[in-house]
Amino acid sequence: MDELVLLAEMRSEVPGDTRYPDAQRTLMAEIGGGTTQRKKKGKRLIVIGSGLLVGAVAASTVVALDSGDSRHTRPPRAIASTPKLQLVAVTSPMALAHNATALAQNSPNPASNQWIYQKLETTVSHAAPSGAMPQVPGSHTYREKWDRVDWTQFATIHNGKLVTTARPRQGRETVPHGWPKTITYPYLNSLPTDPVKLLAVLKQNGNLKDSDIFTAVIALMANYPLPAKLNAAFYGVLARLKSVHLGHVTDLAGRHVLSLDNVDQGLKTSILVNPTTYTYAGQQTVVVADKTEKGTDGTLHLTKGELLNDQAVLVSKIVDQPGER
Repeated sequence: MDELVLLAEMRSEVPGDTRYPDAQRTLMAEIGGGTTQRKKKGKRLIVIGSGLLVGAVAASTVVALDSGDSRHTRPPRAIASTPKLQLVAVTSPMALAHNATALAQNSPNPASNQWIYQKLETTVSHAAPSGAMPQVPGSHTYREKWDRVDWTQFATIHNGKLVTTARPRQGRETVPHGWPKTITYPYLNSLPTDPVKLLAVLKQNGNLKDSDIFTAVIALMANYPLPAKLNAAFYGVLARLKSVHLGHVTDLAGRHVLSLDNVDQGLKTSILVNPTTYTYAGQQTVVVADKTEKGTDGTLHLTKGELLNDQAVLVSKIVDQPGER
């Protein structure tokens, strides 16, 4: 789906609203240049007919006017301009990617020596004979971690104390299928933030089907501190896969979140997305068809409806030192 198709789809999905004529006239006048009060910039929330909130960041231009001599006729000089961005009703993976991209434009990129702090909530696993681990329904466990942005160090809480550990110089030992042998900080910084170009990069890494690309993307979102623009670009990649669908779920923490779902070999894997910030909010894997998994360590029988993975990102923020929250 290209941008013109997306625009047509989004415009047709957002009905007009005449309940607030004064606010509408004020906003239209501001956008069209009908008001001189433009000192305040930022996001304006407009209520649309369906009850969803659509955030519009109106274009604004600061104009410098010469003062004192009324005979001066030189036209005003535009100093700065902010492009117009608008959030839309999320009815498809492409609309989700659009909103994430809009919000990412003003998101700060952390410095390489800063840290990403995360507080995670997960379920507890049954003892399983293979890699797939059914979870104990209703169980909860919490974990905190700090990852330095350039991945040279990480920190966790062990026996009530903060423990900081240096990572091997060669990078992480386990690399998901679809990526180069070693994923490094400079490599991810070199990736394009245009979804079409980013998808082309993934396809160059091997003959990947949609589910392989989905797996490669979720592995990076779950394990690496991605800049907001790159994270949004990955949503755009997933939106272009026929196997990926939009969902609405309640996560382990009881929050109503968006999801990007992919079904493969009897399992539905979901990337959870915060519906306000569009940041990565966790993941889930649910068995959608009975199946048997055989491995070198035994045989595992999986039953439809069984939960294999459930993780909620409760907090994710940039900090200056490990231990900060």
